[in-house]
Amino acid sequence: MERFASLVVSAGLAFAGVASASVIDVSVLPEGDGASGRARYGYFSGWENTGFSSASPSNWSGHWYDSGSGELSNVFLQVALPALGAGATLEAATLNIHVTDVGGNGSSLMHVANSGSATGNASQQLEGSELVMDLSPASVMIGWLSIDVTNVIAADVSAGYSWAAFSLPSKSYSSFAFDSADSGFAPYLSVAAVPEPAGFALLSAGAVTMLARRRK
Repeated sequence: MERFASLVVSAGLAFAGVASASVIDVSVLPEGDGASGRARYGYFSGWENTGFSSASPSNWSGHWYDSGSGELSNVFLQVALPALGAGATLEAATLNIHVTDVGGNGSSLMHVANSGSATGNASQQLEGSELVMDLSPASVMIGWLSIDVTNVIAADVSAGYSWAAFSLPSKSYSSFAFDSADSGFAPYLSVAAVPEPAGFALLSAGAVTMLARRRK
């Protein structure tokens, strides 16, 4: 019976080790992404703030200048962090965006290390301080792009934040664009988490009970 109990406990360990991860997808809301910047209209005008907008179907981070006119734009994005449940372990997380244009030096995905003040509104224009990925033509293609954000999302969850916040700053004479939450290809956060292996605890307890009864 002791050998049987040992086998049951071993099986419990194996079961816990192969517990499947549940995947949670959280879409960015229409107010969760947008852009702001400045523009100049001819040699005799100065640079003017264009204000913040979250109504465009495309998020554009970039800069251009020609014959006295030009424009630059920075993108901001916030997405809700899912509740993983007590004892759950975050296994992986990706930020998924549908890229429509990349040129020059593209842009960079920056993470806001302290998003405790985030409300889910990109209009807060929170600027990231942690580089997640360089979004250059050498590393990005047109279409869906999955960016590994496991470490920064794990840090956000551990800190108890409700929102993850990112920014994509403009680079000189460069362009990077992706579909916004107002399009048919909204950005989304995908999180894979492994639940607490409660089954192992129950299986082990049952084996110990059987062994105790055998010894009586």
